[in-house]
Amino acid sequence: MPFKNPHPLYSVWQGMLRRCDNPRFPQFKDYGGRGIRVCDRWLRDFGAFVSDMGDRPAGYFIDRIDNDGNYEPLNCRWVTRAQSQSNRRITQRITVEGVTYLLADLARRSGLKPD
Repeated sequence: MPFKNPHPLYSVWQGMLRRCDNPRFPQFKDYGGRGIRVCDRWLRDFGAFVSDMGDRPAGYFIDRIDNDGNYEPLNCRWVTRAQSQSNRRITQRITVEGVTYLLADLARRSGLKPD
């Protein structure tokens, strides 16, 4: 009998748990190793994660709004890969007259290479 696929969000949930709780996981140093945790509600209950996050749009990824914050309902959202890339710790930002821009976006707008 073929294996029945689990819920579409199960692998997202499992990846989130591994990044935060498994020191042997390759990206642990960037998540659990720097104090990022999964909230108790999601840690103990996959159904609560699904309920809080809702359906994942095709091609979207889980993202933490505050990159230094935990995986929890008010800090997580579904984003495109481009949105996720702009919310990384290494993303350089510049503030001009009170407005913050991504340095790479300003470079592209100016016809310059982002680097």
